Amino acid sequence: MLPPDVAPQRRFTRTLCEMAIYCIKAALFGSIAGILAVILWGGILYGDFTILILVPVFWTFFLFSSLLLAYPLMKLKVYLPEPLYFLTFLGTGFVGGNVVLLLFSPRDLGSINSFPSWETYGSLGAVIALTAWYYVTKTEAGTESE
Repeated sequence: MLPPDVAPQRRFTRTLCEMAIYCIKAALFGSIAGILAVILWGGILYGDFTILILVPVFWTFFLFSSLLLAYPLMKLKVYLPEPLYFLTFLGTGFVGGNVVLLLFSPRDLGSINSFPSWETYGSLGAVIALTAWYYVTKTEAGTESE
């Protein structure tokens, strides 16, 4: 037993199977929130519910990108304090949303007219990331096991 004045070394001791389950749950949670945001964005703001045709494509993309980032971001929870951890998720989501914009629409993104696109896609990525952050902080996904 360590004396109370010596902080124990923080370790990440979950098994790979446990982390895989948490990563899948966080990615599902985030991708479902992203789909709801896309439906609200396309349907309410623009009055065009034809975006529902593309929901399976969007959901697949959101799910795989969330799965790709889930494990590294969960592992960071052990090493970062909570405010910085929150900002990491927020920044990763915003940048990730804009990477999607760069991949699928690389033309004319440097002009001032493209700012609404950057803002929209970045906000959508931030919604997905913050939903996954909420899942991770409200469950024991990124904490140490006893």
